[in-house]
Amino acid sequence: MEPYLDRYTHITQLLASGFMFLKDLGFVAPAIRVESSRLLGETLVLSFASTHAQRTVEVGYVSASPDRLAALSVLLCAKTGERFSLEDWVRQHLPTTRMPFTVQTVGDEASLVTQFCSSCEDILCGPLRSTLLGEAWVDVEMDWKGYR
Repeated sequence: MEPYLDRYTHITQLLASGFMFLKDLGFVAPAIRVESSRLLGETLVLSFASTHAQRTVEVGYVSASPDRLAALSVLLCAKTGERFSLEDWVRQHLPTTRMPFTVQTVGDEASLVTQFCSSCEDILCGPLRSTLLGEAWVDVEMDWKGYR
């Protein structure tokens, strides 16, 4: 692991373990990187790829700061360049589902990440399975949350 990733060791292990179900579906172990932006600061990204399905699942983690809660995200990306956020898909198709995209509790991050991973597995292996496996694609309207 790159030295600059040391501060993300624990969360990386939790996310990699929680998304191991992707390996059974033909996805390879994640490529790990840290992206940086003025809006979010640093984002840890684990990128699971399947050449057969021509899909990539990008799991993101933004740590908390004094003015922002920690956040988790999942993007489902097609080789064609199309992509959508799992959060947007859930909001549009399962509006009563509660997923911890934002880590609201300080100190018990591990159980929230575990719950998040389990919820993602249920959705990606359930209603989004054909999309994940490259058999179909769904169009999902992006929620810009006022940033556009």
